[in-house]
Amino acid sequence: MTNLPVLGSAFVATFHREMYNDVNSCFEKTVMNKIVFTDQLTTISELKRKVQEFIDERDWTNYHTPRNLAESISIESAELLEIFQWLTEQETKNLPGDKAKLDRIKEELADVMVYCISLANSTGIDISEAISSKIEKNVSKYPIEKVKGNYKKYTDLK
Repeated sequence: MTNLPVLGSAFVATFHREMYNDVNSCFEKTVMNKIVFTDQLTTISELKRKVQEFIDERDWTNYHTPRNLAESISIESAELLEIFQWLTEQETKNLPGDKAKLDRIKEELADVMVYCISLANSTGIDISEAISSKIEKNVSKYPIEKVKGNYKKYTDLK
């Protein structure tokens, strides 16, 4: 799957139908009439378009101002954090085995991500460029020889 060209989410559904046709007919039925989005084959542009279509169809563009979206990101982030409140470190390490909590994390993480994508849409920010640029800055702030295995902020490094 890693060497396939990224042709869009419709391609994903077709590919999965063909790939799982004989192996798992149950999977085929769930994919058949639904476009499947996966990290491996969905582009950021496709997600940005899907989020914008959702907003446009509901005529919510007037409410999705940069300030409102930044507030919404903070609110949804707090809801995500609430899932972890009072958990021990060991309990957080066991989360992948707790389907109910993992489903809640997935929902809240999706809310945060949708608002982040919407903020990028409303401000014209290219997400890939922004992340790449930030990583470049962090490479110089956090040189491997000074930070490997160290949690300190760059301002506290000597």
